[in-house]
This record gives sequence, structure tokens and C-alpha cells, in this order.
Amino acid sequence: MGYETHLVVGRPGLHVETEYKEDKSKPYDDGSGYEYLKDEKGERVPTGRELHYYESYCEMNLHKIYGSQLEALIKKYRDQQKSNNTYPYIFGVDGNFRFMEDNYGDKLTVVPFDEAQAALVKDVQRSDYRRFTWAKGMLEGVNHQRSEDVVCLFYGS
Repeated sequence: MGYETHLVVGRPGLHVETEYKEDKSKPYDDGSGYEYLKDEKGERVPTGRELHYYESYCEMNLHKIYGSQLEALIKKYRDQQKSNNTYPYIFGVDGNFRFMEDNYGDKLTVVPFDEAQAALVKDVQRSDYRRFTWAKGMLEGVNHQRSEDVVCLFYGS
């Protein structure tokens, strides 16, 4: 990855929804968004994307992870996810903004927790990069009390 990589530990929420196309020529009066496009029957027009909410538990900026086991793992899952129209998202710090794509247009990459933790263990063994050590410690702490549905999400900035 040629950019800073962020790690978010979270769990899939129960909320899944269809995304609808917005009419960018019709903003709401309060500036909070746009009206939806509607078809000839008055129904909202779907984008074809399905939005999956993830509840964020903790987050860390790993910065540069060139040549690491973790980078290879993220690329593997990112490539698998590119072809489907499922978009994982978390809410931003303000609690309102849906964060589902990074600054490069890539969607959040979902990686099984155990695989991400195993990759970090290998990276810590071969490198003294402090952020790998911190992330490994964070995941170890989460692992002590996690439920089975906890995953790691990654995005770049």
C-alpha cells in the first residue's frame, strides 16, 4: 500500500440497507444532503450497492506497511471484495458521517480477526516497527474478550 493504512476493529451490525441514487440538483434546504431520484412509479432508484454497518470498537493508524504480511493479507481481501456490490461502513467521529470509502475510492476492506492478528504476529517477529507492536497489543487486548463476529477493517488515507 502506497499510503497510510488505518486499522479498525469492529463487529458487523444488524443494519443492512440498499443505497439509493441522489438527485444532486435538488439539495435539502438545510444542506444535509440531496433528495433521492425517483422512477416513473415514484419509487427511489437503487444504486445497486448494499451498505453493511460495522460498529467500531477501536482504531489505529499503522502508517506505512510496505512489504508486510498484513499488507499482503489486506490486498488479498481487497481484491476479493472489489467485484461485489457490498460496501462496509462505519460512522465517522461525529457519529453522523458514513465512512465507506477511503481517499482513493477504495471501500473498507474486511479481514477476519484471526488472520489479521496472525499477520501482525509475523510482522512483529521480522520487524521492530513500533506500530506493528502497538497494533499486536491492541488486538491481543481485544481477543481476550471478543465475540466471534469481531473483524478488522482497513482503509487508506
